[in-house]
Amino acid sequence: MSDTATVSVVIPCYRQAHFLPQAVDSVLAQSHPSVQPIVVDDGSDDDTAAVARRYGDRIVYVHKSNGGLSSARNAGIRVAEGRYLHFLDADDSLHPDALAVLVEAMGANDNRLCLMGFRSFEGDVPPEQGTECQPPTPFSPLPDFLHRNPAPPNCYLCSRALVLRVGGFDEALRSCEDWDLWLRLAIHGVDGVSVPFVGAYYRRHAASMSRNRPLMLISRARVLVRAWHRIAAKPELYARWGPDLAEVAHRVRRRLLAGGAPAESIAEVSRCVHELRAAGFGIPASFQKRLLDALLGDRGEWLVMRYMQRFDPQAWSFYTEGVW
Repeated sequence: MSDTATVSVVIPCYRQAHFLPQAVDSVLAQSHPSVQPIVVDDGSDDDTAAVARRYGDRIVYVHKSNGGLSSARNAGIRVAEGRYLHFLDADDSLHPDALAVLVEAMGANDNRLCLMGFRSFEGDVPPEQGTECQPPTPFSPLPDFLHRNPAPPNCYLCSRALVLRVGGFDEALRSCEDWDLWLRLAIHGVDGVSVPFVGAYYRRHAASMSRNRPLMLISRARVLVRAWHRIAAKPELYARWGPDLAEVAHRVRRRLLAGGAPAESIAEVSRCVHELRAAGFGIPASFQKRLLDALLGDRGEWLVMRYMQRFDPQAWSFYTEGVW
């Protein structure tokens, strides 16, 4: 494929053969004329291989031993020939014009990360009936990705060259691996483009990783700590985004405490909070809170959360919902 506008769509699949046809068919139906669908069978023990074979040479099929989502996506990236990369999970799908709209928004600029809107739907409900979520406007990769990941992977388009430059997906992460990649692109200096088009369909079901809050929260903490290390290594970025990092680290630590996360995850984020405070990026606190911290250290934050749980249910619910 020599067409410079080609989009390689990487579709990892593990035990989701029943969803795979909808994903692949939505790629083959794209109005954009040059698309390379890549199905990566991540060691599935279901009918993934048989389903993929039905498409013959209309797709690229890669089989590998099971290694997780990041490993599967990286395997797809290695055989991708397109100028641009799109990541579509096997249980999701696309509007027919999604890739055409995203490619147009790229404007032949390899330093852009384009983001469109999506519809979130449940199970086998037709995607068109799902809940519409528009992309943020404006979209600024920094600091936006420090605070949250606004959309599932199939909302984004980026250049293959840029993804390779930052090392692809981190195979040590069990979730939030897409968030980690977008953050690394943001720290690298990618430009964000918000596309006012709802072109991605995101399926929620019982096995959706996004519904495993404990796993998502621990992974979110790891993504935050890694971003802190990378930004702290760039003095100009640290000076500019240190306050945002401090705000996020404070919030994530409280969510870890509220969620009963493992001690090592809390300790990692606590170190981030303390280092940011030492660098002058602490969260403003009352005299009572400063005294509590001075006397009890991290134990003081734990007591604050216990107080919220008992006497301030509204504040407590803020920290027990979501992973941002």
